[in-house]
Amino acid sequence: MPDLVSSVFDRGRKCALCGKLNFHLIDAGERFVMERLERLRVRPGMRCLEVSPDAEKIVNWLTERVGLTGAVVATDVSPSRIQGTNGLKFLGSDVASAIPADEFDIIHARLDFLRPANHQMVLSSLMKALRPGGWIQVEACDESSYGPVILAPSCSHRTRASYTKYTEGLQRLLEAAGVDFTWGRDLADSMRQAGLSQISAEPYIEQWRTNSPGVYAQIHNIVHFRERLMAAGVTESELKQARQVMADPEFISSSCLVYSVQGKRPVA
Repeated sequence: MPDLVSSVFDRGRKCALCGKLNFHLIDAGERFVMERLERLRVRPGMRCLEVSPDAEKIVNWLTERVGLTGAVVATDVSPSRIQGTNGLKFLGSDVASAIPADEFDIIHARLDFLRPANHQMVLSSLMKALRPGGWIQVEACDESSYGPVILAPSCSHRTRASYTKYTEGLQRLLEAAGVDFTWGRDLADSMRQAGLSQISAEPYIEQWRTNSPGVYAQIHNIVHFRERLMAAGVTESELKQARQVMADPEFISSSCLVYSVQGKRPVA
C-alpha cells in the first residue's frame, strides 16, 4: 500500500481518467502561479530555485526569463520534460541539505501536504538560500475548503452528495497521515516568523469542470486510495457515484483554496 503523503505527487502512477502520469495537481493553477511570479520581475541574469514536484512548465518559464546569463536550479523535476537545459541544474528532493546559502534571487515552492513539524524548518532553509533582497513565493492548499458540487444536471442530489463524502474522506486520510491540510491559511504568518518582509498573500480558487487537471487528480486519488478511503468511511458505492458526478459533461465544482504568499529577505 503506498504511503499517502509521498504518493500524492507519485510520477509512477497513471491517472485513471486520462491515462497520463499524475501531474494534475501541479498543472492546476499554473497560470495563477506564473502571474504572481511575473510581479517579481524575473529577468535575465537572475538565479532561481524551483522547489515543486514535477513543475516542468514553471521551470521552462523561469529558464526562458533568466536567459543564458542566468541559472535555474530545480528539485524533484523530471529532466525529460524540460524544453532546454541552458543554465539548468537538477537536484534531488532533499531541499534542506542540497541547496547552498545566499544563492538565489528568486525561489518558488509548492509545499502541499507538509507535516506540521516541517513547516518552519523548510521555510527557514529556503530563506537561507535567498540572497539578501531576494524574493520567495510559496503556494499551499487549504484542503479543508473544497467546494460542493455546483452543477451536475445528470445526477440526483443523493449522487452529488457522494462527491462531498469523497472529499471529506480524503481530508480524514490526510489528517490521519499527519498532514496539516489547513496550513495554507497560516502560510503568510509562518513566512513572517521566518524573517521575511514585505509579505504579499493572495488566495486563489479554481472552477473545476470534467476535463480540469484538479478533477483528474481526484479521479487518481479515488483509484489509488480506494481501500483507504473505504476504511475512512466512504463506501464503494459513494466512490463510484463521486466519479459519476465528475464525469457529468456539465459538471462544475470549485477547488480548495490555494494561498500564494510572497516575501522578501531583508537586505540587512
